[in-house]
Amino acid sequence: MNNHNYNTGFLNYCQICYSKDLLEVINLGYQPLADDLIKVSEFNRECIYYPIKINLCKKCQYLQNNYIVGDKILYNKNYHYRPGISSSVVNNLKALASEVIRNYDLKPEDLVIDIGSSDGTLLSQFKNDISAVLLIDTYNEHGMAEQRCLFMELMSEDCQIPVIIGKAYGGLTPENLQLYSATDMGALLIDGLGDGVFLAAEGCGSLEQVNQTAFGILQASRTRISKTEYISCPSCGRTLFDLQETTALVRNRTSHLKGIKIGIMGCIVNGPGEMADADYGYVGTGVEKISLYRGQNVVQANLPMEEAVDALIDLMKEDGVWVEAQELDAVY
Repeated sequence: MNNHNYNTGFLNYCQICYSKDLLEVINLGYQPLADDLIKVSEFNRECIYYPIKINLCKKCQYLQNNYIVGDKILYNKNYHYRPGISSSVVNNLKALASEVIRNYDLKPEDLVIDIGSSDGTLLSQFKNDISAVLLIDTYNEHGMAEQRCLFMELMSEDCQIPVIIGKAYGGLTPENLQLYSATDMGALLIDGLGDGVFLAAEGCGSLEQVNQTAFGILQASRTRISKTEYISCPSCGRTLFDLQETTALVRNRTSHLKGIKIGIMGCIVNGPGEMADADYGYVGTGVEKISLYRGQNVVQANLPMEEAVDALIDLMKEDGVWVEAQELDAVY
């Protein structure tokens, strides 16, 4: 399917195949937005009408309106509809869930994903089925707050299924994508809300950059550790070696490891406390002297700096967590 990011307004071509061979089949004239409810105080507010003319694409047989209203207008901050407020919709979704489970003979190891789930009404019918996964997204300007409210609703319903937090972004630099997505999703994940992320990013850098951003958010929030993590102090007058150069040296030798935390500290005064949750520590103890830690315990003290990185790798080998980089390349 082609890129579906269209500007608002009239379209004279098919949204799917771009063909201009269209046939008008229904014309309802101009209509107001559905559920565009107003307050009593806004009684005199002007109602805006939009065209509804349904065209059939003769090439791909796709039926479509010839006018794009735009999601910010359709789903504005006052948009109130939720499937869960209609008992008939809830009953239909409950029947659908039962039919899906029956027809496909779902097992606990199977996966169910509800895309565009709104308030999670459908997935709540699967809440006792551990194979279900809920993907939530939002077009609200304050999407993080809206998704947090949805989490509260799921918790109140005792819905235990995994939740993937989704959001769409467009036309951002890779740096701004990192900033915005980490703010939107990271704030939820660090509060224990959500089990994964889905970034729908158009024009925000390469696919590799988008994937790196997603995994970076999961790593920083401790939701999923997929790469080596480094904990380093900001350096001060007690640091007796080049901390940045040393961090780069350690990273160069160990960055391929998965799920390992390494603390690189300038001195023993605050270093052990700052790296309290690290698996291994590389701590300065004198002029070009390094002590190695396993967790909070010193295992080798006052090593010459030029030997310390190799000694750290030997320690990891002794613990059975070391993997050669070329072995990982062969696996992937």
